[in-house]
Amino acid sequence: MREATKNTINSYINRKDKFKERDIIFESEKEFQIWLGRELIKLDFEVYLDRNICEIPTFKGDKEKPDLLIFFKKNFKINNVILENPIAIETKARRKSNKFSNLSKSILQIKKYYNKEYSTNNWRGKIKNVFLCTDDMILKNKIYSWDVAGNFYDDESFHAGLGWGLLRVLFNISNKSGFFSWDGENFLIETPNSAFCFLDGGFIGYKPTQWNNNGRGTE
Repeated sequence: MREATKNTINSYINRKDKFKERDIIFESEKEFQIWLGRELIKLDFEVYLDRNICEIPTFKGDKEKPDLLIFFKKNFKINNVILENPIAIETKARRKSNKFSNLSKSILQIKKYYNKEYSTNNWRGKIKNVFLCTDDMILKNKIYSWDVAGNFYDDESFHAGLGWGLLRVLFNISNKSGFFSWDGENFLIETPNSAFCFLDGGFIGYKPTQWNNNGRGTE
């Protein structure tokens, strides 16, 4: 493996050095979708779902829809990756018949959503930012709990390598696509070269510290 690739994978692992697994089990992808939407609403993000399945409002558009649309108030992080409202999220959750093909199919779905037009009561436009989120990214710091990985490979290295590879695939669909995950303290948008934190108040920014104005930089 090239040294540059090793460094990139190690950087990917170190982003989540404070990660602790959450003891939550989602019985279905719909349940995970609702939970994620409610968690983002708690942070004051504007959230829409693709279907009328709970109290969260829905959005309209093409027959094929991502699972969530997320509107943020402002992005404080200065970066070459330009995030545009809204951010679309495609969710995947573990099932009893857990197959790796479930994950690969999500990449094809994300490719279909890119540049499609959707609308809410207050917005209409085309999707540019599409991110993949699995329940294992949020709960276990893994891309997807695939039994084969634990049987034949070093688990951490396998998932770090898989994450790096899938990030590159998503980035090739759009340089504004990647993962939506959890780093142990904050929800994250991850691209091959950067990460954006979801901040309280409906904002996006840097990893919050006392030195960067709690993630807002210099505003």
